[in-house]
Amino acid sequence: MTARELELGMKEQRLSVRLLRYWDVIRQNRRFPEIQQFKIAAVKELWPSCCLISISHGKRVQHKYKYEYMGKSIVEIYGRDLTGLYMDDKIRQFPGMIVFDALNNVLTERRPREDSGYFVNEAGKLIKYRSCFLPFGDEKIGLTHIVAALSFRLD
Repeated sequence: MTARELELGMKEQRLSVRLLRYWDVIRQNRRFPEIQQFKIAAVKELWPSCCLISISHGKRVQHKYKYEYMGKSIVEIYGRDLTGLYMDDKIRQFPGMIVFDALNNVLTERRPREDSGYFVNEAGKLIKYRSCFLPFGDEKIGLTHIVAALSFRLD
């Protein structure tokens, strides 16, 4: 993709399309890029609608996800900031964890995933969302991070 094509792609309105195009540029001919290649400055206007999630591969537990960063927009719809917290299938009672299955699918499939749906947040508001999940890692050790982005509407 040329610089001009990338520029035109960044004029696209849909969050998921813009992030997926950037992800394609940085991965080049690999299955997925390494997280070190991801430059927040390249998507800075989208970053408040994103989360950076790290993946821990343990011996006793198959894997855990940790919110390394949670954008301001996502904090608003979730009703709290989960930065620094781990999530696994034991915390499914949290309404925003509807995306947990998508994370598991990205980990298994090792490719981007888009999703849409709705959930009721902790304040009782119906949230309709579109999401995009982008895998990052190393071919030898597997996935290490997922960048998740959510665009949403309150109903």
